[in-house]
Amino acid sequence: MAAHLPASDAATQRYGKKRLDHRHLAHICRYRNGQRDPASLQVRKSFHTLIESNPNQPAGLEGMKKKLNLVHRIASDVRLMFRRPARLQYAALCYRYRKKHNALEVLLITSRDTGRWVIPKGWPMEGRPSYAVAEREAYEEAGVKGKVHKEPIGYYMYQKGLAQGLSVPCKVHVYALEVDDLCKNFPEKGERRLEWVSLTEASERVAEPGLKTVLANFERDWKALHQPAPAKNAQA
Repeated sequence: MAAHLPASDAATQRYGKKRLDHRHLAHICRYRNGQRDPASLQVRKSFHTLIESNPNQPAGLEGMKKKLNLVHRIASDVRLMFRRPARLQYAALCYRYRKKHNALEVLLITSRDTGRWVIPKGWPMEGRPSYAVAEREAYEEAGVKGKVHKEPIGYYMYQKGLAQGLSVPCKVHVYALEVDDLCKNFPEKGERRLEWVSLTEASERVAEPGLKTVLANFERDWKALHQPAPAKNAQA
């Protein structure tokens, strides 16, 4: 968005006073420094909302200037949000090894908003280290307890949906948790589906490419650590 739009001089020179309406504002907002502005959609939505909710706006160029000033402030707030570093979350990759079936499985749960397959995760908690947050989320969301690794096994990125169609980037640090207890009762019981699946199946179900990579790397590293040592040939 042009830095001095509220003055309206450059815009009126280009479009003329009578043509400076919401269609031309959308064109102005769509590009910033020759590139598509990620906040432009929200700016245009806000402008349309402003027009619809305030039908008795002052007429003429002065009325347009007031509208532009308000939209300009909204755009600045939206851009600040997009410029912030990715928000942090902590997740638990809950796993178990079924010796009888020689199978390594991980626990997937469904999100409450979209129903997509995810792993337990949550926001930082005051006074808790990140691995403890992941451990807590595993209990609250999936009802599992066990031994959590204190170092992350990887991370992935995703867009966290917010109100009014907005989203913010989130970086999720993943901690492996070896499950040894399944709780009958836990805070979010009945609010999600839970399924134990193979790493291959889990990778097919989750949507985030980064999480698929975390799953693949975890399976590779686990097999490398737990595969039996090759038998030594007996010497004649």
